[in-house]
Amino acid sequence: ADFYNALYAWNTGLVLQVDKQGGGPAEIISGDAVLRHYLSDMRPVVGGKSFFLGLGVGISHAAWENQPDTPDGSSDNFSFLAEGGLEWNLDPVLVLIGKGQYRLYDRGGHNHSGWSIHLGFGLPFPF
Repeated sequence: ADFYNALYAWNTGLVLQVDKQGGGPAEIISGDAVLRHYLSDMRPVVGGKSFFLGLGVGISHAAWENQPDTPDGSSDNFSFLAEGGLEWNLDPVLVLIGKGQYRLYDRGGHNHSGWSIHLGFGLPFPF
């Protein structure tokens, strides 16, 4: 949000993430841009936490193999996601994140949509 003042005024941040789900017979890898709206101050001076809701879009690569009724293959397309979670500001340059995320990817008869739970860390830019 620090690179575009209007985002901070709306208490919203732009999140860039890489997400890999699945493995083995089916997986999806996505590069996403997410607009995340915080329900309280997202960058408190003394640190703290804030709940958030987000919507995003990604460019995804889905791959599948060993499916009984479908030959092995892959596809590249857009996917959409919705998220909700909690972000802890431990330091001005480090945040911890816990969230639930739903990714929608249903293309060409292959549905890789689903819920996932994420734990992670982030580096707010600019520092």
